[in-house]
Amino acid sequence: KYPDEVHLLALLDIYDFNKINHKYGLEKGDEILKEVARRLRVVINDHKLIMSYKNSKVIFGRFNGDEFGIFVYNVNKDCHKDISDKINSVFREAFKIDNDVFHLSYNLGFAYYPYDAKNGKEIIKLVKVRDEIIKITKDQLQNKFLTEYVQDTLKLNDDDIYLSKINLNKEHNSIEFPIKPTIRIAK
Repeated sequence: KYPDEVHLLALLDIYDFNKINHKYGLEKGDEILKEVARRLRVVINDHKLIMSYKNSKVIFGRFNGDEFGIFVYNVNKDCHKDISDKINSVFREAFKIDNDVFHLSYNLGFAYYPYDAKNGKEIIKLVKVRDEIIKITKDQLQNKFLTEYVQDTLKLNDDDIYLSKINLNKEHNSIEFPIKPTIRIAK
């Protein structure tokens, strides 16, 4: 729809969230995910952040259990830094269930259209473990271009939607543990 503009996709995955569900139950776990979503919505829809990118639009949502996606239309090539700072602020504040207070760790990745659309290479990957943000080194970034799901999405017509088979998430050609059954959706 906007082929001549730069767009950003950010994907956020909360680490080991199944431990929260096992310890406190699914209902309490869902309350924490709703709180994460509420906090993310506040910082992502921050007027100052969006207005810093003239005519930007944001689409935000939870798309798979403990995973969230943020798509920002019409940005500059450095906006991932601002969005990363905002997301870090969400997790800097502790979460609470009953009398237990804890912090969540997460993985955050970014891709820009059109720059990253043609080669499938990750441009930046941040991992948060406890209170430390770790930037994955360039030699650890992956090129996903030859994966079946990327190749299949490149064949889509404008109105087509791609839905992958359920498979196991692979990082660096190895199945990721704990096992994460994954479905990929693209348009």
